[in-house]
Amino acid sequence: MQLAIAVQQHEDLYFTNLSYNLLRIRKERNLSQEDMATLCNVERSKIGKMENKRIDPRLTTLIALARGLNIDITELLKAPLEDQSQKNENGSN
Repeated sequence: MQLAIAVQQHEDLYFTNLSYNLLRIRKERNLSQEDMATLCNVERSKIGKMENKRIDPRLTTLIALARGLNIDITELLKAPLEDQSQKNENGSN
């Protein structure tokens, strides 16, 4: 049972990080969802659903996003900076 809870928490964190990072990158680059979709060859509706944590994107979609945005795929999945700084302050990575 504890394993199932841990997996669910990990999935929730994954969706939260992806959602946050997609929106952050899109806003930093002053892109609309349509612009990002065209740039990455991904449906616009998928961009919106990922930003709102409503779909679980396939690996091929994450790769397309990373390539289209010219970033490493880890940029899409990493914890937001404020979370990383809190972890560093608490002595964990």
